[in-house]
Amino acid sequence: MTDTSYAQFQPPETPRFTQEITPTPTLRYPIPISPVPLQTANTTVLTANVDIDFHVESLRAVNVTSTGAHVTVYVVPNGGTAGTGNAVVFQKAVPANDFVTLFMQEGMLLVPPEHSLVASCQTNNAINLHGFGYEYLGVFSG
Repeated sequence: MTDTSYAQFQPPETPRFTQEITPTPTLRYPIPISPVPLQTANTTVLTANVDIDFHVESLRAVNVTSTGAHVTVYVVPNGGTAGTGNAVVFQKAVPANDFVTLFMQEGMLLVPPEHSLVASCQTNNAINLHGFGYEYLGVFSG
């Protein structure tokens, strides 16, 4: 006869034990960056929420025309304007009917709370910008 009493073990409800067996909530949430057709005027691609850093893990510029184009990407503070001082990608060439990966795991981008990811190109609707990233709960950049 085998002893099966161990199968009915109920852990004690102590704070330490509960913490060890209760999974912690996720501190980051995956968020897609939906395709945004860029214009000659600066276009807001996303804005990080208050107290949440947005970590851009992948960002691609897709040229949908038969002519080469250039893309510029900025990280703009709340109430600020896009300019060469906050450009993270400046006039990156995107070949006709092709794409360029601007950010990937090797070169990720952090958008601080209440900052915006803004982009433009030299011809309206020539480039679509898309990708994905993570919202990190809590402020890690400040």
